[in-house]
Amino acid sequence: MRATAVEAFGRPMFSTSERVNQRLRVALGKVALFTADVGPGGFSAEMMHVLPPGTNVSGSISLGAHDFPFTGQVVWAKAGEPRLTQRGRIGVRFTGIENRFFTAFSAAFGDGT
Repeated sequence: MRATAVEAFGRPMFSTSERVNQRLRVALGKVALFTADVGPGGFSAEMMHVLPPGTNVSGSISLGAHDFPFTGQVVWAKAGEPRLTQRGRIGVRFTGIENRFFTAFSAAFGDGT
């Protein structure tokens, strides 16, 4: 399965048609969070303090019984309201992840639609 690239704001993005609404565990350094949706090209996740767009990140994403190390870049962020315990949300595009992730993603979620 390949991610579908589209242009948005002059940057390559990935089509939401291949994303699924699944909560997968993600570790970004010492921060643990869960995805709101995930696809072969990246994920969105909620967090109390969002990272700014352009931030390079590395971590791991859990799918099934496996943790897949990845590198990525925050492509968008929407701040929450910590005083109201309202989480913000970030979108991360994978810049590097093992090919086994794509096989596992396809086996778990099919074509993502």
